[in-house]
Amino acid sequence: VQVLIALRVTPNMISWFGLLILAGFIYFLPRYPITSIYFLLAHVLLDAFDGSLARALKKDGDGGALTDIICDHSGMVIVIATLTYYGLLTGFWALWYVYLYTVMVVFIIWLNRIKRPMPLAIRTKYYFYILYALWAIWGFNYFDEIAIIFSILMLPSIIYGYHGLQHYLRVR
Repeated sequence: VQVLIALRVTPNMISWFGLLILAGFIYFLPRYPITSIYFLLAHVLLDAFDGSLARALKKDGDGGALTDIICDHSGMVIVIATLTYYGLLTGFWALWYVYLYTVMVVFIIWLNRIKRPMPLAIRTKYYFYILYALWAIWGFNYFDEIAIIFSILMLPSIIYGYHGLQHYLRVR
């Protein structure tokens, strides 16, 4: 983090670069899937660094959080869309998963904003990334099955988020 501070790198720069680096993931996936793992890993690591840098610079406000959420979520959508484009994931399950993941993230953000954090929410996208690595190395393709399982696993969080936010809005 100190090196980034010395180079005058901002957390937002890291967030946007982390999103941009997924171009390598898209480009290398069809011919060199193992190489594309490195771009996906760089995306995940950069996503981890932006928050650390923001805290170190004491710039961990709503504006930076918004950029982080947009880049983080867009990255997940790009990965899922790329897997779908190359025929590794069926379009219906990809759309269903992205929709439910988006709804869950919206509820997580709202509940955190009103100081009623969700007790448990599984960030399944990282498991998708691991599953991609398994496919790239060994050829295991369980993307559809995992999209279905993860969609089911997100439902309790979505239901909790919906009812929690509805209750808050009624009581207010």
